[in-house]
Amino acid sequence: MNTLVCTLKNFVDGLSSAFTCIGIVVAGIWTYLLFVRQRLNVPRAVPELRCAHFLVDGSRRLVHVELRIANAGQTLIRPTFGEIRLRQVLPLQDGVLRNVPATVDALQPERNSVEWPLLCARKWTWVNGDLEIEPNEVDSFQADFVIDALVTQIQIYAFVENSTKKKKWRFGWTESTFVQLTPTRDGEQHGGTKA
Repeated sequence: MNTLVCTLKNFVDGLSSAFTCIGIVVAGIWTYLLFVRQRLNVPRAVPELRCAHFLVDGSRRLVHVELRIANAGQTLIRPTFGEIRLRQVLPLQDGVLRNVPATVDALQPERNSVEWPLLCARKWTWVNGDLEIEPNEVDSFQADFVIDALVTQIQIYAFVENSTKKKKWRFGWTESTFVQLTPTRDGEQHGGTKA
């Protein structure tokens, strides 16, 4: 009887060890699928631009840009650099299309977009975890620009660096949009434009 109990105990211990090993293997596969194949450990940001603008006087316009960064991933986002640029689209400045042939698709083969002249830019630098965006949270940055009232269309470009990708070149998330600045009937351009 004593031998039967010992044999049964050894069998149960062996079965328990086997289930533990299987559990560890399954957990390893599960971790691989979640964090390596689906890249759940990689930061995911969703940038969004919002713009409001109005005439300050007959010659100047204030453009207020809000860059919202939503953390759509499972990990903390710690950006180290951010930037918003305003570029003039219309009226065209001299030389913008100088090297562009007069055809329907006017860009040269090595170019993907027109390099619109820079009006102004705002930059942010964060160090030592000054900025942290938790998963499922949103943070925003605002910048005001005063530009010539004769500018009727701009391109807004935003960039937020992904600090986990330390390379020679900056990697991160970008967003850009075009905004029409044509005055309304009363001569005043009202804000609230979602870019």
